[in-house]
Amino acid sequence: ECVKDNGYNASDTLRVKICGWSINDFDNYVKSCKEYGFTVNMSETDTTFTADSAKGYTLHMYYDRDDCYVSVEVERISQS
Repeated sequence: ECVKDNGYNASDTLRVKICGWSINDFDNYVKSCKEYGFTVNMSETDTTFTADSAKGYTLHMYYDRDDCYVSVEVERISQS
């Protein structure tokens, strides 16, 4: 298992790639994210999950079945 920084991390955005995960690992992580509060504007398929939190963040995740990795992006939602 590995976690790779894709080289783009700013004060309001974090992007990582998590290698070696199964679809069950992805499903369990999605469940944990929902329990943590990522439930606003939620959209999901068997390999993707997108949601906002009431704490002001948006989460985008994608599971790559061929290469067994998860791409994760967390962004702070801009406050206008």
